[in-house]
Amino acid sequence: VTCPPTVTCPPPPTCPSNPTDSPGEVDECLTNNGGCSHTCTNIPGSHECSCDPTYELGSDQKTCVIPSSTSECGGILTSDTNGFTSLNYPRNYLPNMDCYWTINLNDPTKTIEFTFAS
Repeated sequence: VTCPPTVTCPPPPTCPSNPTDSPGEVDECLTNNGGCSHTCTNIPGSHECSCDPTYELGSDQKTCVIPSSTSECGGILTSDTNGFTSLNYPRNYLPNMDCYWTINLNDPTKTIEFTFAS
């Protein structure tokens, strides 16, 4: 736009480099992680929740849950190496779950040491 010398032109409009920088855009993830139990990603006009590996988004699209195929805990653990971990390690199991494990030790000269993280 070219203005005559006696007229002041408004500055040209600028486009935001990031769509989330648009005027009036609110980053919903800044408040209570957008209600997401794991990861919140801000998108124009809204936000999306996503989950860490081994979890899936629940029906509320905010809460991450253990898929029904792995929601059962417990089983048989056998290791010929120096250790093993539970299925969901390092994530915790759901509250109030009762997990029962059978641990097979193939070498009777070895001992087992348990370490529980709080």
